[in-house]
Amino acid sequence: SRVGATPLIAADAQALDQADAIILPGVGAFGPGMATLCKRGMARALDRWAVRCGGGFNHRDNLGSGVLIKDNHVAACGGVGAAIRQCKLHAPHTVRIECEVDRLDQIDDAIVAGADALLLDNMSNDVVAEALRIVAGRAFVEVSGGITLERVTALSSLGVDAISVGALTHSVRAIDIGLDFVGPRD
Repeated sequence: SRVGATPLIAADAQALDQADAIILPGVGAFGPGMATLCKRGMARALDRWAVRCGGGFNHRDNLGSGVLIKDNHVAACGGVGAAIRQCKLHAPHTVRIECEVDRLDQIDDAIVAGADALLLDNMSNDVVAEALRIVAGRAFVEVSGGITLERVTALSSLGVDAISVGALTHSVRAIDIGLDFVGPRD
């Protein structure tokens, strides 16, 4: 090929996951093109690809690749420990169990029950620092909820294992970029 690549017209998400580059429809066809990507289940793969291109890391490919216990699960089971124990009864031994905690008093219960990872949800930097002191290396610690790009450096310096910034995919602002060819000046 003259462009130095072999093009592949793909109709599945796995092809997007393995792509080095992606060509999307132009402005006039972008809406219908995105509708087709969504209908074929490829929009999420495109989001993951964009995160990787930006230097990020996708730690979960889909909802089935790990157990994430959220606050509603905790409430339904009667507490953090009970929710984790239920998941451990039903999840394969190879699946990591991560439990969302939004209060410091939930941390020890989650670790004792066997959570592999804790998701500290909507905590200020000071509360995250206290949570890390309580965890004391006994579990993988991810922070999420209200994370802005401005907070990433401070949170990283505290020693968290992972920082989830949902704004990378759900709050991206489009920019208008034009490329105009200009002929020789007369």
